[in-house]
Amino acid sequence: MGSDKGVSISKDGGQSFITKTFSANFYHNFVPSVYGTDSHVFAATHAGLAISENGGESFYLRTIDDGLPSDDITKVFGGDLNVYVIIGETMLVSRDGAFKSSIKLLNTRYGMTLKDR
Repeated sequence: MGSDKGVSISKDGGQSFITKTFSANFYHNFVPSVYGTDSHVFAATHAGLAISENGGESFYLRTIDDGLPSDDITKVFGGDLNVYVIIGETMLVSRDGAFKSSIKLLNTRYGMTLKDR
């Protein structure tokens, strides 16, 4: 679950939660959206896309340095074995499920135009 303090994770069906933060900077810990799969947890943050491959024990960030158009992630969600990220008026699609490669850009302002990155 996302919050203004980071990502709250429960491993006991919601009986208790621990909160993971990404930065000492409060602004970077705001998490408007979280998406999880069997193998990953994705958190949208103002510092980039936070990704966990170990159930939320630790996270790494995908940022503008990794090819994202901005670090200010608005929403993350999934479907059809893909992970989608909204940044402003742009949607990114990760076909490998972790934004390690195969990032596709879809411009949502002028229709859905698929573009290789």
